[in-house]
Amino acid sequence: MSPFDDSRPTDAWIDERLEAFLDDALPDDERALMERTLADDSAWRVQFDLAARIQTELRASPTPVVPAG
Repeated sequence: MSPFDDSRPTDAWIDERLEAFLDDALPDDERALMERTLADDSAWRVQFDLAARIQTELRASPTPVVPAG
């Protein structure tokens, strides 16, 4: 089964790849499809913006020190 319906990926396909997209870890063809989808779909753009803010906050947070043992 293809993740595409009339050249638009399914929501599950997008959801599964959003983090990889943020990490710049998608193959070029999937990255291009994700970029087109985000440009055309405001609901997914909102999800992307939220995920990007969360990622930024997590990366800015200090790494917790874990006690030995």
